[in-house]
Amino acid sequence: GNFSSLGLGSSRSIGTGADTGGGAFDQGGSAGGRAVKIAGTKKCVGDPPRQTEDPASPPCVASYSGDNGGATYNGVTRDEVRVLIYLAGGFTRPSSRGSESSPSNVCYDLGLPPAGEEDMQVRFNRAMQRYFNERFQTYGRFVRFIHCFDSSRQATVEGRKAAAAEHYAKWKPFAVVNQVGGQGGSNSDIYGEVMARKGVLTFSALAFQPAALYSKFPGLNWAYLPSMEEYAEQYSSFVCQKVVPHPVTFSGNADDQGSPRRLGLLYTDNIGYPELQAFARLVRDNVTACGGQFVAEGRYPFPYTIGVNDERVVAAQTNMAAFQDAGVTTVIWPGGWESDHTKAAAGIGYRPEWVVAGDGEIEGYDLAQFQEPSVWEHAWVVTNQTREDSFEQNMCYQALREAEPEFPRVDAEYACPLRRPYESYRQLFTGIQVAGPKLHPKSVDKGYHAIPALRSDDPRVPACFYEAGDYTCVKDATAMWWDSNAPSRNNHRGCWKMPNGGRRYLAGTWPEGDVLTLQNRAQDVCNGWAASVFGS
Repeated sequence: GNFSSLGLGSSRSIGTGADTGGGAFDQGGSAGGRAVKIAGTKKCVGDPPRQTEDPASPPCVASYSGDNGGATYNGVTRDEVRVLIYLAGGFTRPSSRGSESSPSNVCYDLGLPPAGEEDMQVRFNRAMQRYFNERFQTYGRFVRFIHCFDSSRQATVEGRKAAAAEHYAKWKPFAVVNQVGGQGGSNSDIYGEVMARKGVLTFSALAFQPAALYSKFPGLNWAYLPSMEEYAEQYSSFVCQKVVPHPVTFSGNADDQGSPRRLGLLYTDNIGYPELQAFARLVRDNVTACGGQFVAEGRYPFPYTIGVNDERVVAAQTNMAAFQDAGVTTVIWPGGWESDHTKAAAGIGYRPEWVVAGDGEIEGYDLAQFQEPSVWEHAWVVTNQTREDSFEQNMCYQALREAEPEFPRVDAEYACPLRRPYESYRQLFTGIQVAGPKLHPKSVDKGYHAIPALRSDDPRVPACFYEAGDYTCVKDATAMWWDSNAPSRNNHRGCWKMPNGGRRYLAGTWPEGDVLTLQNRAQDVCNGWAASVFGS
């Protein structure tokens, strides 16, 4: 229905998945040294047919012929769409070569063949470029990736502005996928704002970003993850429906079981993380409005660190002692994954309930394994993460192996979870496809907002739609509980268990009853998603 209303090209051979001989690569050719060709007929799959095996991919537009309008916008020609990928540079990480140090302050044109040995993430994005061009409908245009690493000097406000101005002047992209981390004062949003002011579509991989960031430039700023306000509503509604009205049920403190819940709010006071502070305020307001009472609040300096640090340890010990003295039965932790608090709690024999807001990292099995097990086994997390039984089922990894069958698994295990690049590229290419041949920010906006507002019945797929004035994709969440004894994918102990097979819920639609009404210890399955390479 979306496609017919947008007047897109005809879809001959839908469902056949068959190339048409010499005509299969008749759109785009290989001009300009391109690494891939543009198929005239796409390999659609399924019934009803979809663009790829990914259940979140759009309905099939198998083939297209006709006038695509040529140069319909900056960065768009008859044959090409330029997209700039902006990533953090200048750090060392494990790879199939042992380890690799990423370049800094340099760009690579992935529309040209490699000039020599390339960095792991450059190789990764070459494979992503090939996959999405070959499988999604781009109406005869090759979506050409320009891969740019940042540098430490670009992390300032002025540095981001200068980098964006330089990149725009040189590449004139149609869109930017901003994968530079937004936490801890990286000023990544400044780069995106400069691009949006120049009319460039920006796709953000950042969590906890306010809706105002996207509505400031309507139709130009987009994100896969929900806005801060949307996610606060998802998380708070779980607390309001499943926690506040019910007595304690999953505490490790025997005397608390069955007693009224007394809430403690745990959040960072580090001014370098304004998004976490704002999110915590929203959660506090939402939970208070539904009748929840916070009897204590704890603040700590560094939300994203692991290792020994006196300042962190002292803050954690102070907070846990204060929570215990105040009779806190249930810790509400809206974002962060440092492990000092669970260790401090264990040190004083304090094992309350924990209800955590996933931040794209803590819900990975690897980071959660750094928590103190006897405390963390009383933890639940509310997260936008979808179900993943094994890494072989990860859609990013499957796309890599289709595009580059020899792509090393160790490289994929690092690159795929880092800022969710696959999800951002899927969102980008979905926008290009639903925009139709006459590619323009207005046609992308129209296409996205034509997606029907439907809940998801598949734990592998988020409910993704865009309401009026809304520019973020994910509208639902799931809840998981930590099983300290379950075997994990990296041969350690512990995983997040998914109730009801990972069923997903829109905000305010959580089922009736206490948190534990979701849990079935005999049937709940481990979610195999890893947020990083720690422990892999």
